[in-house]
Amino acid sequence: MEDRIVIDLETHHGRPVIRGTRVPVTRIIDALAGGMTNAEIVKEYEVTEPDIRAALSFAGDLIEQQEFHPLPNPWRRRGSSPTKTCRALQQIISYTREQNLCLITVESARLRVRS
Repeated sequence: MEDRIVIDLETHHGRPVIRGTRVPVTRIIDALAGGMTNAEIVKEYEVTEPDIRAALSFAGDLIEQQEFHPLPNPWRRRGSSPTKTCRALQQIISYTREQNLCLITVESARLRVRS
């Protein structure tokens, strides 16, 4: 399936796309999440069923490679002030640096990182 997904700097700024097209993997995943059927995606984006499965597999592999570290959420604490929030963010940044991790996002008290 890996031969169906390509990453080329000349196509969509290096975002993963379906080979032979300019259709990003994210567009396929978003279409499925939005309720489109495989048949509708094949017709709309001119890809194949194996392309759709490869896009799902690619996304699953990316998620599998990530680590999730639960962190305290400074925004939900009672009496939280901008100073406390700033300190908490500094601690998060220090933690990611110490662990040699790349900070991707902070969402819902969960830090998503990629090594």
